[in-house]
Amino acid sequence: MPLFSTAQIRNLEPLFAKIEDRDAALSLEALHGFFFGLAITPETVMPREWLPVIYGPDGPVFDSDRDAQTCLGHLFEIYNLFMRDSHQGRLHFPFNYATMADEEFDLIEEWAYGLYEALTLRPELWGFSDEYADLPDEDLPPGLLEVIDACEIITAVALPEERDTIVRTAPGREPKSAEQVAAVLISMLPECVRIVQAYGAKIQRRRFPARRAPAVGRNEPCPCGSGKKYKKCCGAS
Repeated sequence: MPLFSTAQIRNLEPLFAKIEDRDAALSLEALHGFFFGLAITPETVMPREWLPVIYGPDGPVFDSDRDAQTCLGHLFEIYNLFMRDSHQGRLHFPFNYATMADEEFDLIEEWAYGLYEALTLRPELWGFSDEYADLPDEDLPPGLLEVIDACEIITAVALPEERDTIVRTAPGREPKSAEQVAAVLISMLPECVRIVQAYGAKIQRRRFPARRAPAVGRNEPCPCGSGKKYKKCCGAS
């Protein structure tokens, strides 16, 4: 199931084609989860932080400044759509398990990986940071324990190698197969995403009661670092 529209995929293809180390870049499914995670984070993450996550440390090799403006402009356009949908309460978990074919469930792990990468850009907001590691449950901020548990499930879906530390077999019970563990975790993912998204929204309302979605404004400096206004640079496309 495509997570992006045909036009969006067509616009993204030139950017991804210019990435030399494709294995270091996010897949399209992971990119969708990554932008979802940025959109639900109640603190603006600047493009200089998240762009290298998308295409890796080496970055794409553009043919010209105009080429860079066009390719990055399409990327920022999609980013702004996620921010707008989140601000307007229209951003939702994108998978309908009831209508998916069996082979499509592999996409969920990719999507969850992108979400995980976004959440770890601000680990202190979601309980990933060491400051919460040794605190007793009763000393955690209200609602954070549930978020930490949800993030553990998201991490386990995103990183299969972490599953043994999260899913343990009860004494006297037969251990589940890797496929069974994956199925259980994926079944829990929609509710875990809802928990994290709701917690982020609560923090945002508390910190910024009238906060606008952190989209890139047309008259703001372009986040690609060119020094031009967004409308004259990546937003020109």
